[in-house]
Amino acid sequence: MRTVSLVNRLRWSFGGNMNPHALVVGDADNDGDNEFVIGNLNGDLAIFKGDCPNGLPTYFCRGLGTVSLHYCLYPVILPRTNFCAE
Repeated sequence: MRTVSLVNRLRWSFGGNMNPHALVVGDADNDGDNEFVIGNLNGDLAIFKGDCPNGLPTYFCRGLGTVSLHYCLYPVILPRTNFCAE
């Protein structure tokens, strides 16, 4: 049997021990488009917008402690900046 995938694939580059509870898709910057947000046990948080053809995150925060994301995702990007909210 042959299978065919008709969906676009995304790739990303993000290291560390992944927390299975730190993956979410939602509108992180309140622009009406969904972003992919991922965190790890080292306290890193990455936000990927759009296609990310190079696999690198659009926004990256370090030193947050263990990251766990919940079903409610509210804007975590400060308006008109490249910095994550504290």
